[in-house]
Amino acid sequence: MRASRSLDGSSSLAAPLPTGVFRGSKSALGETAFVTVAFTSNVYADLTVTGVVNIVCTEEQYNVHGSEIEIVNANAPGDCVHDELEANHASLKKVEYKPGGEGEADKIEVTINIDVLGEDADEWLAWAAAAESGGVEIM
Repeated sequence: MRASRSLDGSSSLAAPLPTGVFRGSKSALGETAFVTVAFTSNVYADLTVTGVVNIVCTEEQYNVHGSEIEIVNANAPGDCVHDELEANHASLKKVEYKPGGEGEADKIEVTINIDVLGEDADEWLAWAAAAESGGVEIM
């Protein structure tokens, strides 16, 4: 089993680290989102969401906390993920890693909320992408 790690140097044998490229798509309300998450190292990942929004960010620092993947600077102005989400009136709700069991592919679930009625509305469309290594299905 691979050890998970955090930038503070701590590690755990409880959860493996995600590796490789995860791809998928999700259609809802006549719109389709295409998602790719590529783990380029144990520290950085590339995140691309196209279709309903346009987010292309490379070398985003991440940490793994159990099954949760934290995009470290996603809430920091000036960071690609933060700025692209803001420009698309969207927010990153969660990125979750689900290691596959024996004979099953690993999965990543990315949930992005998109403001479909304008900045002042409370209605959001939640897009969740469940990605399998080597291929992705968005749910």
